[in-house]
Amino acid sequence: MFIFIFLQKPLKFFIMKKIFLITILSVLTGLFFFNFSPVNEGPNSWLKGGTKLTYHLVSDNSAYDFIVSDLKIDEKISFKWNMTEPASISGSVIINKNALDNATNIVDDFSNGSSLIMDDQTTVWLSRLIYKNIKDQKPVDVKFDGNPETIKFKSNEKLKINVDGTDKEVNVLYAETQSGHQLWILDDNINPLIIKMQLGFTIELKSVVSTK
Repeated sequence: MFIFIFLQKPLKFFIMKKIFLITILSVLTGLFFFNFSPVNEGPNSWLKGGTKLTYHLVSDNSAYDFIVSDLKIDEKISFKWNMTEPASISGSVIINKNALDNATNIVDDFSNGSSLIMDDQTTVWLSRLIYKNIKDQKPVDVKFDGNPETIKFKSNEKLKINVDGTDKEVNVLYAETQSGHQLWILDDNINPLIIKMQLGFTIELKSVVSTK
């Protein structure tokens, strides 16, 4: 009897330890797949962390590329940007969650070497609040670099962009302001990316290089 009890206790301890280790391993495995799942698994799955976006900008007296790189997308969005010659400037942006959800201030004016942290404004992206109003065909009051405007939905359209070397049509919401500014916004409630915009200049997304 004594020998049986003596052997039973280590065996019970071994079984409990094994169950504990299996449980911990299962939890860690679940967290791994959760943390590294793609942010966007829909038709716009190319828009994710690591993607490089190249816009072409044309104004009255110059033309150059605006490039978004080192893109990170989670609760907030962060990226580096640079403008090619003749602009030849660069900087970085962090758009915090509150701005992504609620901002009505849109920034399109950059200075060289700037590191902007946006809590109540966005750039390159519109906020989900603005997107929802446009999607619901409701006017929404915004500010472009501090200048008040009202954006109104006009139509659902498709625009062509080059994704990883292949032309791809994306669904966009086309909207205008009372002063004639025009916006084409990716029809995506999580990532309402500006695909094309005409203010005092025209900027349009031309190519996308996504992470594999």
